[in-house]
Amino acid sequence: EKTNLRLEYHNLAIKNLKKLLKEENLKGQIRSEALATLAQGYIYANALDSAKVPLIEAIDLSESLDERARYTFILGQLNSKTDNKTEAIANFQKIINYNHKVPRAYLINAYAGKFSNQDIKTVDTLVFLKEYKSLLKDRENRAYQDIIYHQMGSLYNSYGVSNKAIENYNKSLSKIKDN
Repeated sequence: EKTNLRLEYHNLAIKNLKKLLKEENLKGQIRSEALATLAQGYIYANALDSAKVPLIEAIDLSESLDERARYTFILGQLNSKTDNKTEAIANFQKIINYNHKVPRAYLINAYAGKFSNQDIKTVDTLVFLKEYKSLLKDRENRAYQDIIYHQMGSLYNSYGVSNKAIENYNKSLSKIKDN
């Protein structure tokens, strides 16, 4: 069915996966992967709300922490795109709570996702800056400094502190690796 999705036969893949998921002997990790693929089919078919249900079930069934983090991140993105900001923030916070147990890419992008979904008026700037400066000091985050500096620039920009915003945006641009 992943092949059908790549060939852009989204509806066929969704139909076949729904039929497959009705089988009672499909359990555990295999069921989790089938549900994640179904969610992917819904995303490709632009049925974002429909993708959430199988993705939530895939998170619950997955035996791999990395997969759970990946699925949770995707769920956060879906909630963000469907204007469910509170749920998106909660999804990204779950990934942040995993801390060093998940790949750095998920962790840093979860911080960025959480920030971008918050109402700027509710962000505690002192806590935010302390947290982000701590992220910059961590050697494991070197490859993601562009994202961290960009978020700091966005915070300063939203408060009209142009010189600090420009300084952080420039640092972000100087740290870009491959994204």
